[in-house]
Amino acid sequence: MTCERFPEMSGHDDKDQGSPSQETGTQVFTMDSGTGQELTIPTADVVVDPPDGLKAWCLVFVVMILACLRGTFIELMPQVLLFMGSTNNTSSGGAGHIEIFPVLPVEAQTVDNTYKALYSVSVITSCILTVSAGYRSMALIGIFLTAVGYLGAAFCDISNISLISFLYGALPGIGHNLIEVAILAAVLQYFRRRRLLALFIVDGGALLGVLAASLMSVFFTGFPGINIWKSYLLVQAGAACVMIPCSLILKPLNTRMKRPANQSLISYVMGMDELKVFRSLLLYVFAVVCCLWDGGISVIETKLLNFKGLLWILPTGQMLMSIILLASLVGACISGCICSNICLKSVVIAMAVFSGILFLLNITASLFYDTIYTITYSVLVGMFKGFGNLLVEYSLPLFLGEENVAIGAAIMTSFQSIGKLLMPAIADEIEKSTKDVDMCFYFAGVIIFVSASAIVLAYRLHLRVTKWVVVSDNPDKTPTKEPECTGVVTERF
Repeated sequence: MTCERFPEMSGHDDKDQGSPSQETGTQVFTMDSGTGQELTIPTADVVVDPPDGLKAWCLVFVVMILACLRGTFIELMPQVLLFMGSTNNTSSGGAGHIEIFPVLPVEAQTVDNTYKALYSVSVITSCILTVSAGYRSMALIGIFLTAVGYLGAAFCDISNISLISFLYGALPGIGHNLIEVAILAAVLQYFRRRRLLALFIVDGGALLGVLAASLMSVFFTGFPGINIWKSYLLVQAGAACVMIPCSLILKPLNTRMKRPANQSLISYVMGMDELKVFRSLLLYVFAVVCCLWDGGISVIETKLLNFKGLLWILPTGQMLMSIILLASLVGACISGCICSNICLKSVVIAMAVFSGILFLLNITASLFYDTIYTITYSVLVGMFKGFGNLLVEYSLPLFLGEENVAIGAAIMTSFQSIGKLLMPAIADEIEKSTKDVDMCFYFAGVIIFVSASAIVLAYRLHLRVTKWVVVSDNPDKTPTKEPECTGVVTERF
């Protein structure tokens, strides 16, 4: 008995079924029409089962370092822009006095928007290059772009906003996207049985980066004779160089075979089986799930951060965000340590339940005047965020297939960024037109509810597209369908 997939989402196509070709997983044997000789054409990866052992955990530790430094860079970016905007004031006699962009609000916003835009739109480049060249090469390129951008911006005149936007916005935006796709693809490829735990460790590294950035903001006062924002950039450029030896350890589990000498690079890339996933509606429905889930959570966090008053001697908004951060860490820890391997159906049910509860919580936004309710709301949002983010990453290879991890990671990170950028902007417009912040929470609840509908739709498409067919050894016997019981693809990738 052998297992085959329907060709729409599989890593291989049944081309010319009547021709004398045989697929072995790494080579295709066909006949040269001119000489009649049998040719061997490399078409796919040399497949290796994921180790799930010491080698994989060493890779996770390295990926955690990369995620930590990347998280530090992203968290420090607003702080660096703040010091850039206050440079004119400090140089003109207001030493030590910092205001939020008193002179360059539009220019600073341009740099930030350039970063977010390039991070989001570089998805096609990230996924194609990762598939064709491997995630280790892409991590190296991303680190190089990031280091060059930071180092160049440190010696750049801040009055040249176009150059600053390119060096500190465009280059790190593309670089961070490449790094994110590379580390996510590496972890998903190296693990199956303890994949949730591995993803939790990586996300924990990003959290450590956020905490490190907070400590730098408190204790970093700048080197003598250097503007403080330049000090930040020089330290970040040095940290990016430290990431280079870490990225060299990201050895791809499945090594790509070389293309034929007589085939051009463009035709080789366009003919890769992995790119056929772009034809599937399932990929785009999954992208919508990522966009809506992260967008809804971002709306909640943005509006809670603006809450006024004091809570336990701290600003209310800051305190609520700290509660969400800690609760999300607890939620991710529970899911990563308890759920070692769950089926896709369970993931869909859990996400639907989380979305339904968040929808009901946001519908009751009028109760936020009660401090106890607001704290409870923040704890629940943080828990569901921690659970949900890990489950979305975990479900990527289950929805799209193990062979489409790199493309799926690029699509996921891009649409998550779009959701975080677009949904809070829409919520701001709703608040301006209605003069009621509660409408923003209603909007977030609706977004998250729609994301639940989208993930159910994605699951239905998955059942239609990736049905397993058990082909009998007897060709005259009718094939029978094998029901999905684990949600985990058991073939090699």
